Amino acid sequence: MYMDKYRQYQQQYPGLGEADSKFLQDFGPTFFDFATSLSSNKTGIAATQGAYAATKRYAGLIDSVYQDNPGLANLITNTKGDTAFSTAVYDWQYNTQVGPGTADTFRSIANAQDAEKQNKVKLGWIQYRNVMNQVDAVMQQRGLASINQKGAEDLKAIKQATINALSVERDIKNQPILDANGQPQPSAWLLAYNDPNGSKTQQVISGLTKMTANNEQFWKDHQDNPTWKAVKTYLQVRNQLSNVLANRQSKSITAKANADVAGIYEAVVTALKKDVQFGDIYDRYLSQDQVYYKYISDIAAQQAAQQQGA
Repeated sequence: MYMDKYRQYQQQYPGLGEADSKFLQDFGPTFFDFATSLSSNKTGIAATQGAYAATKRYAGLIDSVYQDNPGLANLITNTKGDTAFSTAVYDWQYNTQVGPGTADTFRSIANAQDAEKQNKVKLGWIQYRNVMNQVDAVMQQRGLASINQKGAEDLKAIKQATINALSVERDIKNQPILDANGQPQPSAWLLAYNDPNGSKTQQVISGLTKMTANNEQFWKDHQDNPTWKAVKTYLQVRNQLSNVLANRQSKSITAKANADVAGIYEAVVTALKKDVQFGDIYDRYLSQDQVYYKYISDIAAQQAAQQQGA
């Protein structure tokens, strides 16, 4: 019954993580395990006719973005079209490669251990996002543009406490699970969240750029969508700020000398997160963006030079 109910939620709430969050809210963590899928679906693309139509329409883009981050494909096919579950599409996903760039199919069989890990990651993102929704709302009430501002100390502490709580694997009694050395085991969510060298964020930036700037068909179809307008604005602003950092002695956005750049960045993010869907994308994929990455900046400089030469 709960598996059927979860499938109904997937049809009713097609937004990024929306069905999972609503299911958790209504039935609690005890029954959230029933939302576990025993199929591996790296793209997160739903087995619906609407998603199938979008998959066919943006096939080349999905294949390209999949190379950056498989999960971004779900953003491409997220649609308000036919969201009813389709057995035919489900079977098609099992038998169809994502694209010529990979041998992976859209859906494959997952073992129980992988399915459980996938569900824990999903649960962690829901819990993290629920807290951040409240933090963002309070920031707006206080008229704050940054969680690092004076007057947001308690909100910053709440965010950090949430990350700390979600970073440890826990047993059924919610007690930390210890490894052979007596240290708390890092959670599956923490491994998905951590981005120490910025590689995950760089891949996401690459994928989102392909959607909003490099694919005319996708942008034509979504240019009036508030969420995608917010994504494009974010990419444009961060590119400008990245160029500023590239010409400074210290290129880290967290350096004291770059507090002005950090202030602009945080104010823009806070404003854009008023769109809930963008907030979901930001918290899931962009919250650890360092803005300046030498590799990306070098590519952008080369492209600018080529355009000027042309």
